Amino acid sequence: MQREQIIKRLSSPKKHLRISAMKKIAKNDKEKGIDTTGEYIFQLNLQTDNSFSTFTPSLAVYMAYNTGLKVCGLVDRNTVNGAVEFATSAKNANLKYSIGVETFVSVNEKKQRIIVYGISLSRLKQFNTVLEKNRQISFDNAIEQIKYIKKEFPEIDFDDDFERKSTKILSKKGCVSLKNLCYTVAQKMVERLQDGEKLSTYLTERGYDLDEFSTALLNDNDNAFLIYDVMRVLLRKAKERTVYAYPDFKEFAKEVRANGGFLACVIKNKDVADFSKVIKKAKNNGFEAVCVDTFKNEILSDVYDACEKNDILMLPADFIDSPRKKFVYDKCDIYDKLAENVYAVAGNQSSVNFNYQGGMFSESVMEKMPKLSDRVKLYATIGKGV
Repeated sequence: MQREQIIKRLSSPKKHLRISAMKKIAKNDKEKGIDTTGEYIFQLNLQTDNSFSTFTPSLAVYMAYNTGLKVCGLVDRNTVNGAVEFATSAKNANLKYSIGVETFVSVNEKKQRIIVYGISLSRLKQFNTVLEKNRQISFDNAIEQIKYIKKEFPEIDFDDDFERKSTKILSKKGCVSLKNLCYTVAQKMVERLQDGEKLSTYLTERGYDLDEFSTALLNDNDNAFLIYDVMRVLLRKAKERTVYAYPDFKEFAKEVRANGGFLACVIKNKDVADFSKVIKKAKNNGFEAVCVDTFKNEILSDVYDACEKNDILMLPADFIDSPRKKFVYDKCDIYDKLAENVYAVAGNQSSVNFNYQGGMFSESVMEKMPKLSDRVKLYATIGKGV
């Protein structure tokens, strides 16, 4: 079987075929002496079709493998349903990995985006039950937006497609969110306007504010990611109308730690200017890590130093949920330091898979090694397989 045919199997509806395809690709490369590793090391925040993405878990692993990465991580929104397949394919590809989720919680009655890392493979069923409330809230928010979208775009018939796709995702305890809804609407919108009417004009006439960059993307007839770009425009307005009521952070954190995981607070670009205050606040609120969503290289070193000062782990926060996104985290002044932290996350995953109470933020380990830098060094060694 040709490589192209095997790659197509990574998107098969049958899980065992997807897993065997990744295994076969890695085996064939090894037999041919092909070394796929490259200059980039990690991508911790991959999402799959169990929440919103075009990638199956095995295809996400393949993309990481083919990019030359050494460590990859799964963070689907509000579900760990794809974790076993992801872990199996990562192991077959000889990649280190981490299992987690992206979700929202309420911190001091304010919505906070977080990432959970290090959920033990032995605790997936228990943790996916914990996430049921978050999945329901996410789905309810999407359903609530339908009436607004129908009012804005009465000529776009998306109901049947959205119901069919949602049913498929929900049947496997996956998560349906605003992204799924907006993508379905965008897909139908692009199909309808193939008569040459400009999408930017169509959206602007219906109250959507587009900047120059978005307008150029939407008007580009050769844009291979047009549906994703329309989705992002729709998503911005949908988020403004959404009311979240997610679980209290402290209660949610107890469940996370009971299943081997630890919690990272996502710092938005707009908060990076005041990063010292935000990082200290995250530490005081009980987060073990922060994920920094910025590419402002000139301040990343200062952010890292502030994390070290507050004894909190710094990790990258770029989410990969579509072909529009790159599978690499851009090189920066602290890339090697971040890589060491990512290896520690991978080592943490190996440890909690063996003993879900043996992670680097577990009480027993922190009692023996209270200093974070010492734990990072130890777990990074485990992550590298040294």
